[in-house]
Amino acid sequence: MRCQKLFEKGCIGGVEFRNRVAMTAMGNGLASWDGEVSLELIRFYEDRARGGCGLIFTEFTRMDETSGACNPNQLCIATRKHIRSTERVHCHGARIFVQLYHGGRETLSVLNDGKQPMAPSAILNSAWRS
Repeated sequence: MRCQKLFEKGCIGGVEFRNRVAMTAMGNGLASWDGEVSLELIRFYEDRARGGCGLIFTEFTRMDETSGACNPNQLCIATRKHIRSTERVHCHGARIFVQLYHGGRETLSVLNDGKQPMAPSAILNSAWRS
Protein backbone atom coordinates (compact mmCIF):
# COMPACT_ATOMS: atom_id res chain seq x y z
CA MET A 1 0.00 0.00 0.00
CA ARG A 2 1.44 3.37 -1.03
CA CYS A 3 -0.10 5.47 1.77
CA GLN A 4 0.40 3.05 4.64
CA LYS A 5 1.55 5.77 7.07
CA LEU A 6 -1.80 7.55 6.61
CA PHE A 7 -3.62 4.65 8.26
CA GLU A 8 -1.24 4.26 11.21
CA LYS A 9 -2.05 5.73 14.61
CA GLY A 10 -1.04 9.33 15.13
CA CYS A 11 -0.64 11.64 18.11
CA ILE A 12 -0.72 15.39 18.78
CA GLY A 13 0.38 16.23 22.30
CA GLY A 14 -1.34 13.66 24.48
CA VAL A 15 -4.21 13.02 22.07
CA GLU A 16 -3.96 9.78 20.10
CA PHE A 17 -5.80 9.20 16.82
CA ARG A 18 -6.76 5.89 15.25
CA ASN A 19 -5.27 7.07 11.94
CA ARG A 20 -3.90 10.21 10.33
CA VAL A 21 -6.96 10.94 8.19
CA ALA A 22 -8.17 14.41 9.17
CA MET A 23 -11.21 16.35 8.06
CA THR A 24 -10.28 20.02 7.83
CA ALA A 25 -12.56 22.75 9.09
CA MET A 26 -15.34 23.81 6.75
CA GLY A 27 -18.34 26.04 7.29
CA ASN A 28 -21.65 24.27 6.85
CA GLY A 29 -24.22 26.54 8.53
CA LEU A 30 -25.79 23.67 10.48
CA ALA A 31 -25.62 25.30 13.93
CA SER A 32 -28.66 27.18 15.26
CA TRP A 33 -28.95 30.96 14.80
CA ASP A 34 -27.33 31.58 18.21
CA GLY A 35 -24.55 29.05 17.62
CA GLU A 36 -25.87 26.02 19.48
CA VAL A 37 -24.98 22.60 18.11
CA SER A 38 -27.95 21.18 16.21
CA LEU A 39 -28.83 17.52 15.69
CA GLU A 40 -27.96 17.99 12.00
CA LEU A 41 -24.49 19.23 12.92
CA ILE A 42 -23.94 16.30 15.29
CA ARG A 43 -24.99 13.90 12.52
CA PHE A 44 -22.68 15.66 10.05
CA TYR A 45 -19.62 15.12 12.27
CA GLU A 46 -20.75 11.62 13.29
CA ASP A 47 -21.01 10.56 9.64
CA ARG A 48 -17.41 11.67 9.03
CA ALA A 49 -16.24 9.77 12.11
CA ARG A 50 -18.13 6.68 11.00
CA GLY A 51 -16.59 7.06 7.54
CA GLY A 52 -13.07 6.70 8.90
CA CYS A 53 -11.69 10.12 9.88
CA GLY A 54 -9.29 9.91 12.79
CA LEU A 55 -9.46 13.66 13.53
CA ILE A 56 -12.25 16.13 12.78
CA PHE A 57 -11.85 19.90 12.98
CA THR A 58 -15.08 21.80 13.56
CA GLU A 59 -16.08 24.69 11.38
CA PHE A 60 -14.78 28.09 12.47
CA THR A 61 -16.26 28.47 15.93
CA ARG A 62 -16.87 31.80 17.60
CA MET A 63 -15.93 32.28 21.23
CA ASP A 64 -18.09 35.31 21.97
CA GLU A 65 -21.84 35.10 21.56
CA THR A 66 -22.40 38.85 21.33
CA SER A 67 -19.63 40.02 18.99
CA GLY A 68 -17.87 37.12 17.31
CA ALA A 69 -20.32 36.00 14.62
CA CYS A 70 -19.25 36.34 11.02
CA ASN A 71 -21.79 34.04 9.34
CA PRO A 72 -25.40 33.10 10.08
CA ASN A 73 -25.70 29.81 11.96
CA GLN A 74 -22.03 29.86 12.95
CA LEU A 75 -21.04 27.45 15.72
CA CYS A 76 -20.34 29.07 19.14
CA ILE A 77 -18.72 27.79 22.33
CA ALA A 78 -19.18 30.89 24.51
CA THR A 79 -21.34 29.19 27.13
CA ARG A 80 -22.18 25.68 28.26
CA LYS A 81 -25.55 25.86 26.44
CA HIS A 82 -23.61 25.95 23.17
CA ILE A 83 -21.52 22.87 23.91
CA ARG A 84 -22.96 19.43 23.24
CA SER A 85 -21.44 16.07 23.86
CA THR A 86 -18.92 14.74 21.38
CA GLU A 87 -19.79 11.17 22.35
CA ARG A 88 -21.26 10.39 18.91
CA VAL A 89 -17.91 11.25 17.30
CA HIS A 90 -15.86 9.46 19.96
CA CYS A 91 -17.95 6.29 19.81
CA HIS A 92 -16.69 5.78 16.24
CA GLY A 93 -13.07 6.13 17.35
CA ALA A 94 -12.49 9.67 16.10
CA ARG A 95 -11.36 12.79 17.93
CA ILE A 96 -12.65 16.32 17.43
CA PHE A 97 -10.76 19.62 17.68
CA VAL A 98 -12.37 23.08 17.64
CA GLN A 99 -11.20 25.79 15.27
CA LEU A 100 -11.52 28.96 17.38
CA TYR A 101 -12.48 32.16 15.60
CA HIS A 102 -13.53 35.73 16.30
CA GLY A 103 -14.84 37.71 13.36
CA GLY A 104 -13.27 41.01 14.43
CA ARG A 105 -13.79 43.65 11.76
CA GLU A 106 -15.03 40.97 9.33
CA THR A 107 -18.38 40.74 11.16
CA LEU A 108 -21.69 42.32 10.30
CA SER A 109 -23.68 44.20 12.94
CA VAL A 110 -26.85 42.32 11.98
CA LEU A 111 -25.23 39.04 13.11
CA ASN A 112 -24.21 40.49 16.47
CA ASP A 113 -27.40 42.01 17.91
CA GLY A 114 -26.73 45.30 16.11
CA LYS A 115 -23.41 45.86 17.87
CA GLN A 116 -20.53 47.53 16.06
CA PRO A 117 -17.80 45.08 15.02
CA MET A 118 -15.09 44.73 17.67
CA ALA A 119 -11.48 44.59 16.49
CA PRO A 120 -8.01 45.87 17.38
CA SER A 121 -8.39 48.55 14.67
CA ALA A 122 -11.15 51.17 14.45
CA ILE A 123 -10.98 50.95 10.66
CA LEU A 124 -13.85 48.86 9.30
CA ASN A 125 -13.17 46.30 6.63
CA SER A 126 -13.81 47.98 3.29
CA ALA A 127 -15.13 44.74 1.78
CA TRP A 128 -18.03 44.58 4.27
CA ARG A 129 -20.62 47.02 5.52
CA SER A 130 -21.78 46.74 9.11
